Amino acid sequence: MNTNITHPEIVKVFDSKSLIITAVIAVGGIVSLVLSWFGIASILLIIAVLLFFLKSKTNVYKPSGSFVKTESIYLDKEDLPFLLSLLEGKEQEEARVVKFAPTGSARIDYIFSADKQFAAFQLFEFIPHKYEEYSKMISFTGAQAKKMISYIEKCKK
Repeated sequence: MNTNITHPEIVKVFDSKSLIITAVIAVGGIVSLVLSWFGIASILLIIAVLLFFLKSKTNVYKPSGSFVKTESIYLDKEDLPFLLSLLEGKEQEEARVVKFAPTGSARIDYIFSADKQFAAFQLFEFIPHKYEEYSKMISFTGAQAKKMISYIEKCKK
């Protein structure tokens, strides 16, 4: 899911796996063109171009080189003050488990590296017709990031 948050340590790089798959499909299209299979060649070449423009780049956490995942989770608006104080370091996570739902009057967007060495969170509340910022982006690295990611995963269960 596409989130509204970005971070200066997150950079876009070419995804080698996607580029290899795109190259193989393009070569298949060229071979089909040489063999005069114009229908198959045009389909393969169109797929290769679409893959190149849509899937060739991925987000990476620059210091560790780890791929970045993004997620949005919905919850009740009443839980926002608790989550904000937790993210700011004023609460202990063992005190309460927040219930997440498929929809809700609040949303938490977060990005985190696959190695869990980086995480950034931003809270939003639903004001009629759209979600508006409830907090600034709050980011963590190292052990704090791992701790916050595990707390969110615990709440998702």
